[in-house]
Amino acid sequence: MSKGLISVIRGLLSVIGIILIIDCVALMVVGKVNFGSVVPFLLGMVFVIHGMFWHAIRRFCSNIMALTAFGMGYGLYLYFGC
Repeated sequence: MSKGLISVIRGLLSVIGIILIIDCVALMVVGKVNFGSVVPFLLGMVFVIHGMFWHAIRRFCSNIMALTAFGMGYGLYLYFGC
């Protein structure tokens, strides 16, 4: 994947995450706390955290032997470029 495409996907996931968080917080404020509002909230949090800390995640992946070309995660290495 090219760096431009990765940036677009990261930005898009961040926007989707913010929308999910706002929607779920609005539902929780009015008292609709259930599985259908908590899980999308958590998914939105993962998307936003991924968008904010991508460079730190990438550095972390490059330091783990299992996620590099010499470890067991060779497919992850090729796909994510860690």
